[in-house]
Amino acid sequence: MKGYKFDLDHFFLLSFDPMGILSKEFYLLHANPALARYCGFEQELPPALLFSLFIHPNDHETLQAEFAKLTNGVKAVCFEARLLTTAQELKWFSWQIVFEESSEQYYFSGAEITDHKITHSVLEEHTDKLLKIIELVPHPIFLKDFNARYILVNQAQADLFSADKKDFIGRDDSYFIKNEEELRGVHASDNVVLNKRKNIILPEQTITHPNGQHKILHTSKIPFLSSFSGDVNILGVSIDITEIKNSEKELRKINFELDSFVYHASHDLRAPLCSLEGLFNLIKTETEEEIRKKCVEEGLKSIKRLDGFISDLTDLSRNNRTVISPANIKFKKIIKRTLTNLKYIKNAERIQVSVNIEKEVDFYSDKHRMKIIFMNIISNAIKYQSEERGNPLLSISIRCNESYAEIVFGDNGIGIEEQYKSKVFDMFFRGTILANGSGLGLYIVKEIMLKLDGKLELVSEENVGTTLTLRIPNLASKLLLSAQNKSAGE
Repeated sequence: MKGYKFDLDHFFLLSFDPMGILSKEFYLLHANPALARYCGFEQELPPALLFSLFIHPNDHETLQAEFAKLTNGVKAVCFEARLLTTAQELKWFSWQIVFEESSEQYYFSGAEITDHKITHSVLEEHTDKLLKIIELVPHPIFLKDFNARYILVNQAQADLFSADKKDFIGRDDSYFIKNEEELRGVHASDNVVLNKRKNIILPEQTITHPNGQHKILHTSKIPFLSSFSGDVNILGVSIDITEIKNSEKELRKINFELDSFVYHASHDLRAPLCSLEGLFNLIKTETEEEIRKKCVEEGLKSIKRLDGFISDLTDLSRNNRTVISPANIKFKKIIKRTLTNLKYIKNAERIQVSVNIEKEVDFYSDKHRMKIIFMNIISNAIKYQSEERGNPLLSISIRCNESYAEIVFGDNGIGIEEQYKSKVFDMFFRGTILANGSGLGLYIVKEIMLKLDGKLELVSEENVGTTLTLRIPNLASKLLLSAQNKSAGE
């Protein structure tokens, strides 16, 4: 508009936003009516008042920091602070203060942002509640951007990889998943969600934990449209079903073993009884004393086989049902008693047993289970010694430290054929016609080692011999901790 001249005073009067001029000491020199109205004054504000008198006390620290900037040469500042009204009504403003060099005065203006602050506060409150709800969910929850990089994760997702939540932000799964096949599966499902905008469900997603354990997850992913950028993001929820799958696997194992047990047990229980029935019938009709005596001897063998089978079943049941009871293990005593109990087995007197024990510390484990281990392995060495070769030997080497005991049984017996090595620890397996036991011995040893969280390794060569190496955890520290907890409880 030609000839128009901007009138600052006129603008001050008409403005709905508070405006004014401050001295170098931040005293009020001039203020427009809008500031007076906001502060609850019907007329003009009295001059020579500190600007801080109009600001809420809780925001004085912010105000003083901005004044300090101006005093130190900054020409303009912008900040948020609440205006203090006479009606004690709080109004939020975004303030701007600019230094005018020619007059050496400060010009200020404020724009009310109360509604914005309320909206922002409500949004923050809702966001905070949502984040707390997400954290309360015990299942992994995550949000990825259009490049499949993490935007948000809850603690359960972080725990899945033993990482901090902040480690995820801005990174994709290649930082956490090192198994290439698993990573390809994650990328493929992410691409379906991002490119085809389809929901996807992974019923059994395998993820390898950094400690080497495998986690099995049921994962759902859906496309999530960002209200900020408009891009498609990925919202995902996983449920750890590892325990369920392990339970299913264990249940299948139990069912299989139960079927196998019923089949073999019925045969192994009936066979000695049928043998006894036949021998008794023969004794009833036989008059020759020598034959009757032979029948009695064979009958006693059948009874002994039946007793051994029942004893093995008892050992197996006890291992499955009883808790581990740590005790100080005296290996020499266990070995001596085992050899005494086995001295009447055929050819037991032929085998030479050498024992070497190196103990740095006392070893604690379940005494009953240890006796069963030694009984089964030593009896196998006696039963399956090579009669064709002389000098049958069994060496037992034991080394103990604070962490574990390593027990090595080595013999020069008949050994195990290559085709049977993978089966020797199966239930009711008999790998040779020489076997006359229950077929449960090494199976029971394996089950006990699983119960003790130990490791078992077999090396064998036919007609050369067999070496069994057992590594069993030392439960001394667990026993000490249990005693301390009990003492603290008392």
